Amino acid sequence: MAAEHGGLPGGHFDVDVYSSISTSPDMHEHQYDDTFNVNYIDIVNEPTLLFDTIVGSTYPNNLRLQFFNTHNGGQGIYTFEAGGVLQTGGTWNGLDITFDPATLTQLRISFAALAFLQSVPSPSFPKNDTVDRYDSFHLRMYDVITDAMVYEVNVYHHDTGDGPDEAEVLVDACGVPTADTAGVLTGPGSTGITDAGTFGEWFRDILGGNMATVHTISLPRNVDGDYEYQTDSFFPIDDQLLGNEGDAHNNFFTYTIAASFTYNACGNQFFEFACRDDAWVFVDGWLVIDSGGQENSMRQYVALDRLDLVDGQVYVLEFFYAHRSAAATSLFHMRTNIELFTGDLTVSGFFD
Repeated sequence: MAAEHGGLPGGHFDVDVYSSISTSPDMHEHQYDDTFNVNYIDIVNEPTLLFDTIVGSTYPNNLRLQFFNTHNGGQGIYTFEAGGVLQTGGTWNGLDITFDPATLTQLRISFAALAFLQSVPSPSFPKNDTVDRYDSFHLRMYDVITDAMVYEVNVYHHDTGDGPDEAEVLVDACGVPTADTAGVLTGPGSTGITDAGTFGEWFRDILGGNMATVHTISLPRNVDGDYEYQTDSFFPIDDQLLGNEGDAHNNFFTYTIAASFTYNACGNQFFEFACRDDAWVFVDGWLVIDSGGQENSMRQYVALDRLDLVDGQVYVLEFFYAHRSAAATSLFHMRTNIELFTGDLTVSGFFD
């Protein structure tokens, strides 16, 4: 049973399909992830999802497609193509588009993490409902003439809390047991980022708004042969740039690294990072570590053999860190066995 877990890290998800506003789904796939060993749903090519049965290429009217994905809905990436026009993006941005079902050739949503699909949603609701279906992902299609909902897919993390699956030992594609680091869900704080525009200034050039410099860290091999950098006093710009502003350290800064590496299949490659501030790590554009908003120390570990990478191919690892406190200590612990290599970095003047 454990060997069947080939999809999303952390367990499985359920999928319900509805053909109308009702409390009974036309299809329910319990433990979809276990059954199909995937991290995605493919509306067009997976017959179990009943798209051809419910809608079909001869449907007389155009359809309006919408994503309802409260609280980031699985942090998924969608691929949508109709009429020869291909669109991709993040499910957290939503989607609202009208298309001819006869021209639909691709509609796939790949989920990055089950941590954002935590609870079973209520049954299907009318289009204008105000129900907050917390942390589930919904895809709906409406007839543009009648405004009736004709097709809906609900995706959510199935977790009974008392079933035998909770005690199973999961393994990756190489047969290695996995041990996921549990995430911590916290509420919004008084100083939380609420505006996409201000958050977008953290890691880009804003002339006159922030200052930049280059800071190099070294990851020497430890006794286990891993590359490691560890300090509880990560203050790389003390007395530099805008200065300490009366504090003992120059706090409230961001730090980013971009590096390439060659993936070795079943080579047990990993990347681990611990901090008490914000950190995000992307591999090939996919979010694999998310410690955003943490105020207590959090350690996150990602095994590359679980990311469906191609053996021998070069990928980019992007690391983003935000120091958002004025504490006396600043934990910064990076450990990996990946051989990272970087190119030349360009800093645009004194502003970044």
